[in-house]
Amino acid sequence: MESSQIGDIEVSKVISKKRKFGELFGLGRKIISDVIEDGDEETYNEVLNFLQSIQQRRQRIFHNNNNVNVNIVGIQNPVARIPKGRPKLKSTKGALEESSNKSQYSCKICKQLGHNSKTCKGKGKENQDNSEEMS
Repeated sequence: MESSQIGDIEVSKVISKKRKFGELFGLGRKIISDVIEDGDEETYNEVLNFLQSIQQRRQRIFHNNNNVNVNIVGIQNPVARIPKGRPKLKSTKGALEESSNKSQYSCKICKQLGHNSKTCKGKGKENQDNSEEMS
């Protein structure tokens, strides 16, 4: 086997362990919260005894295998891959943050800030002045 195939097998084992952990943890959490919400002491004691028996069994197995050197693979996050296409913006301003460099429009006709020549209120007046000067 090539080293890449061995790496793929290890990655699939780790992913399988994560999936199993998620399934057991999700189901266990749901059962525990349901038992506590219901307040049924009999069901609570049954679940508690079951979990304690599993814990005791696991501890016995661990103590018996303690003499053997066990190589446990740590579960890690999967390898991050760079997506195709244009990279996303690194930072975006929040809705409450103000932009530091606000630019204002300046009108070509009256040279005032805050509007442009298309929306200038003095546009009609200047056209009238130009037409009077030409006549």
